[in-house]
Amino acid sequence: LLGIKQGSLDEKDKKLHEKGAGLLNDVIKRVRGISHNLHSNILKEFGFNEGVRHFLAQVTGGTMLEADTVLDERFTGAGPENDISLYRIIQELVNNTIKYAAATKMELSSRLDPDKYTLTIRHNGNGLSQADFDAFSMRKEGLGLKNIRNRILLLKGDIRFEKTGQESFIHILLPQHVLPKP
Repeated sequence: LLGIKQGSLDEKDKKLHEKGAGLLNDVIKRVRGISHNLHSNILKEFGFNEGVRHFLAQVTGGTMLEADTVLDERFTGAGPENDISLYRIIQELVNNTIKYAAATKMELSSRLDPDKYTLTIRHNGNGLSQADFDAFSMRKEGLGLKNIRNRILLLKGDIRFEKTGQESFIHILLPQHVLPKP
């Protein structure tokens, strides 16, 4: 629908095209809203860690990717809005790993320290270096990576990509002042 060249359409077809495009945009907004509410409810009902475990099991089930979680149970969340942002970052990173890295093993781990919360994704695929992430997130087509960068900035956190000979790591660091007080 959006790939149709409007120049070749008569007035009636142009109006139909505009109406169709408007309806499509409405549907996209509604689906995003439903998805947002669904994930918000999962996080609210089961907690952040269980929501992440559930997502990882769902997205890797039936694939050749063996995934494991080692999450710090002392972390009960960073507050509703921050939890959703962090969850969305994890979704994008895991989906990118599945789609582009050709990994067969992945571990998602977290650690709560007095001054920060660190979440790490480790995999044996072809990951990004920090320079790769910086370059890709600035490209026009790198919308997912731009969203990650923007969400990290909103969380006042930091994201670091590391690539060794055998493994790739993504470290997400949130400062303590972003986290709720115990």
